[in-house]
Amino acid sequence: MRERDPRLSVLLSARAALRVLPILAMGPAGVEPVLSHSALRAIAAAFRAAAITESLAYSKERDDRRRNAADRVSAELVNASRVAHQGAREGEAAAFACFANAALTAAKADRRAYRTAGGACENAVLSLVVYRLNPGDLWKQLTLDCAFVDSGTKIDQLVATPLWNEQVPLWVAPAWNSLRSRLPSDQNWDVWTSWYDRRLDGRHNSIPYESTWVDIPNEVWTPENGWLAANAWIAGELSNVPGAGVDLPSEAALPEQEHAASRFTITGDGLIDLVPDPPTEAGRDEIEQSEHYEEARGKLIELHELGFNLLGEIARPVGKLVDAMPVDRSQASIVRLWHRANSLRKLLDASNQAAVARRDKIDPDPDPAVLPLTVERTLRDFIDSYNIFIVGDEKGRELDRKRLGPGQRQRDEEALAIFEPVVKALQSDPGVATMAATEAIKEQMDQAKAAPASLAGDQDIALARDTSSNWLIAAVRRVRKTLIEESRVAWKGMREGAYRAAGAAVLAAGGLKLLEFVADNATNLKAFSDQALANPAIHQVIDAVVKIFSR
Repeated sequence: MRERDPRLSVLLSARAALRVLPILAMGPAGVEPVLSHSALRAIAAAFRAAAITESLAYSKERDDRRRNAADRVSAELVNASRVAHQGAREGEAAAFACFANAALTAAKADRRAYRTAGGACENAVLSLVVYRLNPGDLWKQLTLDCAFVDSGTKIDQLVATPLWNEQVPLWVAPAWNSLRSRLPSDQNWDVWTSWYDRRLDGRHNSIPYESTWVDIPNEVWTPENGWLAANAWIAGELSNVPGAGVDLPSEAALPEQEHAASRFTITGDGLIDLVPDPPTEAGRDEIEQSEHYEEARGKLIELHELGFNLLGEIARPVGKLVDAMPVDRSQASIVRLWHRANSLRKLLDASNQAAVARRDKIDPDPDPAVLPLTVERTLRDFIDSYNIFIVGDEKGRELDRKRLGPGQRQRDEEALAIFEPVVKALQSDPGVATMAATEAIKEQMDQAKAAPASLAGDQDIALARDTSSNWLIAAVRRVRKTLIEESRVAWKGMREGAYRAAGAAVLAAGGLKLLEFVADNATNLKAFSDQALANPAIHQVIDAVVKIFSR
């Protein structure tokens, strides 16, 4: 631990303290002592120490104000431990010492933090031993915490995981229920018990919301006012904080964007934008891929140069594909290229089927779907060359492999019909997404609506579904981030309607414009999610936005 990020020591000490919190004031076996004024004060200090310590674990910035608060509450807990020791309540003394060490670790948070963190863990174990509870459960969880970080889990992500990652020890629920039942019901202790319930489950809310338990003013947290004033202050503040009464899922609970579709990111201006997706580099076959691309592009140009008189109705899709195949292959979008080429595949397939029907006299009348011989041959030459190129591209192969299972086409068509009003809303609201992002979704949606009953048609529907899903995932992730990070001042102004007078660029950059869009389109977004993604975490984020805007 000596060489690790000091925040890991802070986090481990916080989680050690949180795990033994239910045994505060447990008393001898079978005895539930009456909680005195001093005991309640000490328990409140323990809660606050855990909250401050945890906040400093996931904070990447130095916060001297919170460090000073941690130092002061640590001193209170040292005194509480001393009083418990004098009363021969050794389990209680060890538990309070654990919280004191945890708060001191947060107050220092330097390369020596591992020492006080070790003291917190040792006292946590000692408190369990005194009460004849298995300390091995605690050591196992601390080991798992370290393993998560070693495997690549970020410290702030570990904060949002359940306290007990495997089976919860049998003593936890009865001990916690006992402590909670003995906290006076008329003293706002529910602000702390609900806070701890979320820790048990690994649920966290917005940073402004969680900060309410941490940033209690010094003039409120005093020996004279005690926990009564602090608890009342927290209860009052929660009504003015974003996310009050809603729980946000962890980032890991939200789905990742589908690779074989258009993908989206957030610009510095806060708009949802397309992620560039040039053809993938082919390693040793790079030269060969470049030659296949140039050959396919050359044949596409030959097709385009046949002119409108010969091409007729396919002139427009051919022209759009030319735009998607620039001379510089690295400037192409593989999804756009594949999508537009797929439309020509469908036209060639429709021409072949119509020609066969005429030949077999199934339909002897002339069919406009039958392409002129010169056009048909030139288009076929292009498709043959294009197929060789696309199969050599990683994402191109993924796109070609898209398939719909039994009954999937109808479900996806219903999902896209639900999402269509969202796309129309995007077109009329430039403060949410870039024009390129909106046009990509619109183009794929339009092609999916006209998709024939064929493999190529199924692929168009699957692509439109996945791209629309990716947009929603990007939007929900951005919304979650805004809910967590937005300042209280901005939220207060937003909820009072003052945000509507701000400039569009300011709203977009802060993510507030997207929140308004999600709130306005919540019904369709949730219905689409049910059809296409079936992810409850997406519902949870959207419901949080709706709840905030409905106030």
